[in-house]
Amino acid sequence: MVYIPLKNGTIPHEVQAKFKGSSVLLRPARSGTGIIAGGTIRAIMEAAGAANVLSKSLGSNSAVNVVRATFEAASELMDAKTIAKNRGKSITDVWGKLWQRKIRITLVKKYHWAKSRFVQTVRSFGTWKITLRS
Repeated sequence: MVYIPLKNGTIPHEVQAKFKGSSVLLRPARSGTGIIAGGTIRAIMEAAGAANVLSKSLGSNSAVNVVRATFEAASELMDAKTIAKNRGKSITDVWGKLWQRKIRITLVKKYHWAKSRFVQTVRSFGTWKITLRS
């Protein structure tokens, strides 16, 4: 049995694994992408509960070898808690305070010019999902 860490419906990082002649590449995807994979990899990712994953099967396309390569790739996945535990640190020491920061945006003025300037300022901070409350 293999534990597959999921973060927002996708895997936490890119991973590539090989079993005999088959090689599998798994990449995280943004929400709404879905599972873009061949039949064998798609079945494993759906069973694991992943909703957004990009994958590529390289080399031999033997179903048994692709499944075993996918399980090898899944066993190499790590989540933030495991990395912090292995290093003997907390998550904030590994990722910084940005990991725990939650941004709440409230718009006070209803003027159109203020709203557009506010949105541009927020986008410059790297925030893509914006909820404006008037």
